[in-house]
Amino acid sequence: MITAKELNPHGYKLDKEQQDNQDKLLKAINIIRTAWGKPMTVTSGVRSAEDQKRINPSAPKSKHLIGAAVDIADNGDLYKWLQGDGAKTLEEAGLYCELDTKGWVHFQCIPPGSKKRWFKA
Repeated sequence: MITAKELNPHGYKLDKEQQDNQDKLLKAINIIRTAWGKPMTVTSGVRSAEDQKRINPSAPKSKHLIGAAVDIADNGDLYKWLQGDGAKTLEEAGLYCELDTKGWVHFQCIPPGSKKRWFKA
């Protein structure tokens, strides 16, 4: 199972909104993890503003900043599963994914502006 420490490896002090988001995200990503049935490696969880500027300065309102997003390493298999057999699980978990990522899958527990399960960042 994915742990809270994996979502916040730097031990950032979270405010109530961030903690609520992390709790929701942790429950949801573990629904995916259980259904997927394979190990999952977190590559990025909650980020500080400084982290965000370094990692992706073109997304200043990233859901990572509010503890509502996690990136999972992927060789393409997880992405394909989520769009096929895992699509129902993704919906049941209440997670949303970014389209066209390479090397990772971006999950977030807050819907994007489009409200689509798969969205373009």
